[in-house]
Amino acid sequence: MMGKIICYNCKDIAFSPYGDYWRHMRKLTVLELLSARMVKSFSPIRQDELSNLLSSIGSMDLDLPINLDEKLLRFMNAATCRSAFGKVCKDHNELITLIHQAQSLSGGFELADLFPSKKFLHGISGMESKLMKARNNIDAVLDNIINVHRENRANGSCNGESGAEDLIDVFLRVMESGEFPVPLTNDNVKAVILCAQTLN
Repeated sequence: MMGKIICYNCKDIAFSPYGDYWRHMRKLTVLELLSARMVKSFSPIRQDELSNLLSSIGSMDLDLPINLDEKLLRFMNAATCRSAFGKVCKDHNELITLIHQAQSLSGGFELADLFPSKKFLHGISGMESKLMKARNNIDAVLDNIINVHRENRANGSCNGESGAEDLIDVFLRVMESGEFPVPLTNDNVKAVILCAQTLN
């Protein structure tokens, strides 16, 4: 159910079935999104977030225990958000909170997943409506981020922190070129970004 609702009908890479779409998305990811040049361009972001993490730990009371799980999760989410959305994402804290809510909803046992052909089971637990509500909230934030990126690209500016492209800029460039064999939509962009955040 999570792949269909949260990942826009499995339009990401992790949950999409093996086939032409998966191969093309994997190729896009390897050649464009996670190329050596792109990963290197995100190095200052990782260093900055690591510095923030160490400062946060250093400023804590040494007599109290430190929840490293929470600190490392926040570090990874912040680094991923800044790499994906660049400097325009003022809503990244809200987005991280919404993604964590969706993850906690999808992490439990769901009877309908054992019997997917029995559609009436989806309505019994109410999980489908909860996941739809979570996705609609995430949608509002991600659509706003993508629209800001489109406006900035129309004005000739990139959204990355150092003036380079971030991940959404790369997706929009590929969408505008029309050279990608599979037509890309906002749902494809959102699914891949959500997958990256969720796999953290």
